[in-house]
Amino acid sequence: MDDKLIKKTVVHPGKGDSGYQDGTKVTFHLKTETCEETPVLIDNSHDWKNPVELILGKKFKLEVWEACIRTMLPGEVAAFTVDKSLLTSYPLVSKTLRDAYSKDTPQKKEKKPHHCCGMGFKEGLGFADLDDLVKTPRNLTFTIDLFKVESPNSYQKEFWAMNDSERISSIPALREEGNTRYKEGNYKEASTKYSEALGRLEQLMLR
Repeated sequence: MDDKLIKKTVVHPGKGDSGYQDGTKVTFHLKTETCEETPVLIDNSHDWKNPVELILGKKFKLEVWEACIRTMLPGEVAAFTVDKSLLTSYPLVSKTLRDAYSKDTPQKKEKKPHHCCGMGFKEGLGFADLDDLVKTPRNLTFTIDLFKVESPNSYQKEFWAMNDSERISSIPALREEGNTRYKEGNYKEASTKYSEALGRLEQLMLR
């Protein structure tokens, strides 16, 4: 982590080891604020339906979050002041998370027409504060509460996080789960497992 571009302040110490392997799954709450004399709140995952999940080593679109988290211990809360030069992708990442996890708020209703611009962003992200960050980048402070750390192979991976071999083997495994649920008379769950297996097969065929 570049100390010139990222400054860390520990709010609450954690315990354990921070030598995380690639594939470690971290779950955390996040508060994003501007670095003005009177900070402006941009995002607060406590207001979302779910906290943020990140699998380390998967080249997440906002690499600075992974760099920050790798300096933290499980259970730690820390504030990171980050230079705007590292935050080009933040507005788009924030939009993606809001669309996936935000509850209905007045802010979310500020939808605008989308069209591509030369920066690679969609001008008019649908959120006025994010549009403002695209036009006028600023240093931001991320307060991260790292409350859950799961080592590789200790959790069930989502399909997007699997490698090719894991994706292929997951399809017959889902089918077998469906067969088991069917034999138990749990037809709804069986149907869900079969549908998921077919969906994964379609994704692999379309690659």
